[in-house]
Amino acid sequence: MAVRSWLAGLEREAVSPNTVAKAYRLLARIMDTAVEAGLIVRNPCAVKGAATERAAEMRVATVTQVAALAEAIHPRFRALVLVAAYAGLRWGELVGLRVKRVDLLHGRITVAEQATEIDGHFTWGPPKTEAGRRTVTLPAV
Repeated sequence: MAVRSWLAGLEREAVSPNTVAKAYRLLARIMDTAVEAGLIVRNPCAVKGAATERAAEMRVATVTQVAALAEAIHPRFRALVLVAAYAGLRWGELVGLRVKRVDLLHGRITVAEQATEIDGHFTWGPPKTEAGRRTVTLPAV
């Protein structure tokens, strides 16, 4: 009941649902460790759905909308709009993209650098993880 009361208190304080879910998952892991250590008999975190984060449905621009935006924007940023719309790169990867990493002949982009903004200044470096280094295939559109 203490866990349910704690969750209700977070909701009363208007803590975001995703923050509540993350806090609940952390508490559940801590309680699992306490069970493993023999400090408690069972994990009191048994509230169904409390650990589930819910994301709002993303709105995705249509091919026509993307084309209109690319046409309306300053030509300098046209490629940025198209790659952002169709390659699924993160903002830092888009900003850190270099011409030498774009293979238009084979329709691929290699993500090997990214930009990070710190105090209003950009720094460039490799992705944080090996999984961040990847080759992305561009769609025919």
